[in-house]
Amino acid sequence: MATPAVVPYGGATLAPMKYRAAPLLLLLALPLAAEEPAAPPPYREEIVVTAPKLPTALEETPSSITVLSREDVIRSGAETLPDLLLSTGGFHVYDPTGTGTGAVVDLRGFYSAGETSYAILTIDGMTANDVDTDRIDWNLIDLDRVERIEILRGPVSTLYGNVGMSGLINVITHRPDAGTDGTIVLGIGNEGKGEGSVAASWAGERAVAAFSLRRITLSGFREHNLYHSTQAQSRLSWTVHPGSAAPASPAANGEGGGRREMGIVLSGLYLNSDRELPGALPAGTPTTEAGTPLDDDNGRTWQAGLSLSLPLPGSSEFEATANVRSKEQDRTDTLAFQTLTHGLDTRIGRGEARYRRGFHLAGHTGRLLAGVEASEGRVDSDYFRINAVGALNSRIDHARATRTTLGSFALAEVDLAPALALSAGVRYDDLHGDFDGKVGLPDTVQSATSPSLALNYRLGESGNAFLSASRSFKAPTVEQLYDRRPFIIARGLPPAFLSNAALLPQRATNYEAGLRTRLGNHASTSLSVYSLVVTDEIGFDLSHLRFDNIAKSRHQGIEWNLTGDLKPGLRPRLSYTYSRAVFAGGSDDGHQINGVPRSQVTAALDWVSYGNGGTGPFGGVEVTQVRGQFVDEENLLPLDPYTLVGAVVGIRFEKLAFDVTARNLLNRQFSPDGFVTLDTRGHAIALYYPGTPRTVTARLRIDF
Repeated sequence: MATPAVVPYGGATLAPMKYRAAPLLLLLALPLAAEEPAAPPPYREEIVVTAPKLPTALEETPSSITVLSREDVIRSGAETLPDLLLSTGGFHVYDPTGTGTGAVVDLRGFYSAGETSYAILTIDGMTANDVDTDRIDWNLIDLDRVERIEILRGPVSTLYGNVGMSGLINVITHRPDAGTDGTIVLGIGNEGKGEGSVAASWAGERAVAAFSLRRITLSGFREHNLYHSTQAQSRLSWTVHPGSAAPASPAANGEGGGRREMGIVLSGLYLNSDRELPGALPAGTPTTEAGTPLDDDNGRTWQAGLSLSLPLPGSSEFEATANVRSKEQDRTDTLAFQTLTHGLDTRIGRGEARYRRGFHLAGHTGRLLAGVEASEGRVDSDYFRINAVGALNSRIDHARATRTTLGSFALAEVDLAPALALSAGVRYDDLHGDFDGKVGLPDTVQSATSPSLALNYRLGESGNAFLSASRSFKAPTVEQLYDRRPFIIARGLPPAFLSNAALLPQRATNYEAGLRTRLGNHASTSLSVYSLVVTDEIGFDLSHLRFDNIAKSRHQGIEWNLTGDLKPGLRPRLSYTYSRAVFAGGSDDGHQINGVPRSQVTAALDWVSYGNGGTGPFGGVEVTQVRGQFVDEENLLPLDPYTLVGAVVGIRFEKLAFDVTARNLLNRQFSPDGFVTLDTRGHAIALYYPGTPRTVTARLRIDF
């Protein structure tokens, strides 16, 4: 995927770049040091993408990107971030738990099955993926406290390194205006759902503070389907001194444009959740039954971050970020009809420093970004046998795994002509893993180089067209390398282990072309066409009962969006995603990757009868159709196509709003996902996850 290109900053544009290309750019920078750009022109009001390392004007971004404002979130009627992503196009969203709280989000033809993720989630600049599996818990996000969401589709390894083969979701939390504000939300729904949240914010001349607390409980529509969670987040920012009056790009922590000032930001996030996992079922089984009546997942996550933004003379700027994340988890899983409890204690510390500046070169303006990033993650793992009622019996294994990552990156962008810009970047990552357990496993040393090249043409003020090429990678997760869960194959035989310390990183080459433009004064459209080839793809090898680099795949697709803004208050939306994601080579050559839909269409119509802060009714309806999925790699077991209808109706009285939201309004029975496993006799059997039936939620929101 193309790397985000530029932002209006000193009249120039900057592009990302990283590690082994850094010497080249540093050489280029030497003669530029004495060639400071002229004073910046007046700041232009425009949509700026922070996402989050390199602030960029939207029409100067050579990548497929969607920016959702707070108003977009409110009008969508979405209750969770995955619900919202589904309507933007390009995303396949499914929930194996059937509660709306266990969503899995995939895009660009990748299929994670909820075991990992090929996308990165950042919250106010802090990466929120799990340390051991790269999974994302979407319950970390409270949509009522979101200011803006930036969605980048396609590889982002040039800026972010590991994991981001398919995209990035950057969430920017609420930014209060001057003074104080707050929100109280109360909700109730069928299937035993109840929710409540309270939030307060204060903004002064130099300091801003925000805090929120949310509680959710529900019983679900299946047996063994309870869920409850407590989520809290906080943010404190402080401007140390006024600085100069020169306009500046948004800071890396997600701030909007404004004056160049030295700033410090402290962020905190906490989630405590307990979930019962009813599991998948054989075909023909009543959907309310639990296939895994002992499985559950109880976790406690906290994360804290610190960021510093320091303007330097001229157009230069230095930024540094650091964050720490910890998760304690007790998870009981039934795999191949064997049930064990997994106790996990994971911790990771990350730090990053980056420098950016504008420059003039042979009559052309440009921007330069360079930085380094380091992290160290630790996973302590214990496996326990359990008895017939799910109580812990005895510990059977203890191990510790550590992964250290060092990355260096650089990116440069040059304006070749008034409307044409070229960006080139590269990142180099070193990953070192070691294991300490009952059985000695080899240390792992892996590396990856992720270059990118993009050409962006600005179509006046109406949009842009771009071409890009890039490389990306996803290293095997710590769990895939070192997990020591034993599987008993037969009496008298040693146990098998799913992990494989010899796994190689998955690598991909991506080509993309895109267009984003206004259609008159009341509509806009975007189109992306991409081709992606993945080598050393990691999958589960049923014949050897372990993870292995078993496949090569080709991902080719189209993502199209159309949005209108009609009067009075009508906004139609239409998105279409076509994904031909197939295995390349082997016995399954040309088969659609299991779990990946071939096509997906979403059509929606929102209506609001009032202006900003006004009074009146509002509503919306959304229809999504998903087709072309298979449970198996041989494409012999298709999933039935399904169509889901959602709706929201409500009324607002200035600072008070009441709405009723329905999902799967027509109460369709469907299965969004499934998999093939072995039964107790060693024969292959297909299991299916029942889709969520109709849910109705009523919510009252009070702003103060």
